[in-house]
Amino acid sequence: MDLVNLFDFEAAAAERLPAMARDYYASGAMDEITLRRNREAWERLELHYRVLADVARRHAGLPIPASGD
Repeated sequence: MDLVNLFDFEAAAAERLPAMARDYYASGAMDEITLRRNREAWERLELHYRVLADVARRHAGLPIPASGD
């Protein structure tokens, strides 16, 4: 199983942890406000990556700075 997001990690943990530990990590303090806000914050986070970038003319060279003599 590839662990990609929070839900994948939770499912994997549920399979491996004893019930008492799983319930402890899955619950939030008191009315679970912090847990809910953390989930909402992660859901707002958007990661954008470049796909299908043109790699036809790539090189591994590095510019050499001019000597200041």
